Amino acid sequence: MARRLTSPERQRQILNAAVRHFASRGFSGTKTKGIAQECGVTEALLFQHFPNKKALYRRILDTRMGHSDREIFPPLASFRGDDEAFLTFVASGLLARMESEPLFTRLLLYSALERHDLARSFVKQRVRRSVGYLARWLDAGQRAGRLRKMKKTDTTVAARAFLGMAVHHSLLTHLFDHPLSPARSREDLARIWARLFLYGMRTQRP
Repeated sequence: MARRLTSPERQRQILNAAVRHFASRGFSGTKTKGIAQECGVTEALLFQHFPNKKALYRRILDTRMGHSDREIFPPLASFRGDDEAFLTFVASGLLARMESEPLFTRLLLYSALERHDLARSFVKQRVRRSVGYLARWLDAGQRAGRLRKMKKTDTTVAARAFLGMAVHHSLLTHLFDHPLSPARSREDLARIWARLFLYGMRTQRP
C-alpha cells in the first residue's frame, strides 16, 4: 500500500505538475482537473490546498521569487575590483539558473503572450532586481575610474545589455534547440561575454 503524502509533499507534487501544465498550455489553457488527474487526486482535494488556478499560479511565482540570488549576485565587494571575474561569475550563475528551470522559462514566455498580470509583475520585479544590482556595480566602477562615465539612464541600458547576452544564449539553446557548435562550457561563455563587455566599458584597455 502506497504511503499517504503529507500536506507539504502533496503541495509540492501539485506545484510540480502545475508548472508542467502551465509551461505547455499557458495559464488560459491549463485546467485544474488535468493537474489533479496527473497527481492522481480529485479536483476537490487539489482545491483543499489551492482554492483556484490563480492561487496555484501565484504560489509558483512567489516560490521562484523567494529563491536566493546569492549564487548569481554576490556582495559587490567580493571580487575586490576584479571586474572580469565578477562579470564571469554573474553570467555563469545566470546561465546555471536558466538551465535549471527550463519549464519555468517556458511558463513565463507563455504568460507574456497571454499578458498575464501576475507573471508580468514577477518579471518586472526580477528584472528590476537584476538590472539594479548590475547598475550599482557599474556606478562603483565609474566612481573608481575603472569604467567609462555614463549617464544614469545609459548605465541601465548597459546592465540590461550584459544580462541579455546570457538570456539570449539560453533561449536559443534550450527553447529553440540551437546550441553553439562546437559547444562551449558555461564558464567559457561567461568569460567571453565579460571580456567583450569590458572591452567597451574600461577606461584603459589591456
